[in-house]
Amino acid sequence: MADPRASVVIPVLNGGPRLHDCLEAVALQNLPGGYEVIIVDSGSTDGSDELARHYGRLIRIPAGTFNHGLTRNLGVAAARGQAVALLVQDAAPLGPDWLSPLVEQVERPEVAGAYSRQLPRLDCPPFIRGRLERWSAGRTERREKSLSGEAELNALSPAERIERLSFDNVSSCVKKAAWARFPFPARRFGEDVHFSKAAQLAGMKIVYEPASAVEHSHANSMWYEFK
Repeated sequence: MADPRASVVIPVLNGGPRLHDCLEAVALQNLPGGYEVIIVDSGSTDGSDELARHYGRLIRIPAGTFNHGLTRNLGVAAARGQAVALLVQDAAPLGPDWLSPLVEQVERPEVAGAYSRQLPRLDCPPFIRGRLERWSAGRTERREKSLSGEAELNALSPAERIERLSFDNVSSCVKKAAWARFPFPARRFGEDVHFSKAAQLAGMKIVYEPASAVEHSHANSMWYEFK
């Protein structure tokens, strides 16, 4: 078979019911040229790995070896599409047009990656809802981000730097050729921002595309959020 236009990579560990919702929504995407789904499971014991086999290609890695950067690298390396969407197991794409706006942006020559809007769940606590709505991935306006070089980056305030470099692998898409130049580093978190910074400093663009949206939030305590 011809290679698909895009791939969707989802790291999984004991995803529970929300994984089912995620996979069902991914299966309903409308993308001319087709797409594949790759699930990287790191030792699920709740049947998530068996569930995943019904929706796409399953890659198993040993329990305890998950790493935000390296595990995603494994999935992207296995992808046959030249646009590779990255999703988390508890983010549910909203509607059948979650994938296509991301792929369309990444297929532009100057774009290294694009990321989606995140809408909080109904059970999201108000203080977290407010933070998410103010976050780069919570806004309604589309934005293209780029840097002319280190001097421009260094001239920004810390808040401006965060805004300029924001990129979120909760729901994103990377050009595989750009990922090959700027693979995700081994990180506890922030591998997505590292990719954004490297790509922008190399003269490429990062796009925030709110036409692609997922439902995603956590009902964490205020203390957890503060830490």
